[in-house]
Amino acid sequence: MQAVILAGGEGTRLKPFTQVLPKSMFPIYNMPLLEIIVRYLHSYEIDDITIATSHLSRYIKHYFGDGKQFGINISYTTEDVPLGTAGPLKLISNKSNGPIIVKVSDVLADIDYRELISSHKKSGAIGTMVICDKSIEIPMVYLR
Repeated sequence: MQAVILAGGEGTRLKPFTQVLPKSMFPIYNMPLLEIIVRYLHSYEIDDITIATSHLSRYIKHYFGDGKQFGINISYTTEDVPLGTAGPLKLISNKSNGPIIVKVSDVLADIDYRELISSHKKSGAIGTMVICDKSIEIPMVYLR
């Protein structure tokens, strides 16, 4: 199974932090957010991942390399000129004949990818999108 992780954004709302580290590499409990996503995808037997990069891509490439240390194959695309949210998909070569999971690199979601792929195949649709309307209230005590 193949997945594409969109990780090329500049993280402008988190500047100045994102001037030195890509948003997807921010640690959560000592593990980069992107690593959590890669490990989660791998737990669903998704073993071929392309990471679409741009801003500070060298940090992502250095950390993940070819993916062997995670038991998967990781390849990269790098935008020289920003292509927009879905633009990097033009740079991806489909290595499989099956569906491709496209995931953003800054959102954690508990998705059963086996169920999602099964539902997608049964529908006969050319694409399936997972969305969730959820808000989390953060008390002001955390913002001081």
